[in-house]
Amino acid sequence: FDCGILANGFARVRCPNCKHEYLLAFSCKRRHFCPSCHAKRVAAFGEFACSNVLKNVPHRHFVFSIPKIIRIYFLFNRALLKDLAKIAWEVLSCYYKNSVSKEGTTPAAICSIQTFGDMLGFNPHLHILAADGVFGNSIFYASAADSFDDYGRNDYMDCGYEDF
Repeated sequence: FDCGILANGFARVRCPNCKHEYLLAFSCKRRHFCPSCHAKRVAAFGEFACSNVLKNVPHRHFVFSIPKIIRIYFLFNRALLKDLAKIAWEVLSCYYKNSVSKEGTTPAAICSIQTFGDMLGFNPHLHILAADGVFGNSIFYASAADSFDDYGRNDYMDCGYEDF
């Protein structure tokens, strides 16, 4: 798929006020518009993350979702997604720091905000790939917890999130 070439597909864009119109070639400058180029971007990001960001330590994949009843707020106020990512990171950071109990350590993670669906099926959520432990003084300390489920409600409250 050659992106940005009119012969390969286009949309007619027309101003409803002045009636000016032009042809806009399909392009992958927007996410997911071109499946082929999106797949290339995903592969390139994965390669970059593995080569330059992620250390050769165990990792865990977390998905933070939002109850259906409050998803509408995220649909109309996308800035809330940044707040959700911040809270998720703070909870995971607290979880890993408490599971290792070493002073001066830092957890590490990559977070991806995903929005899926339309008005009726909008499903904002986070995918977080976290090192399964913490780093300190160039040493990796693995998490002692077998499961994030072991981290109960009281532990969330200790992180400062009484509303969980």
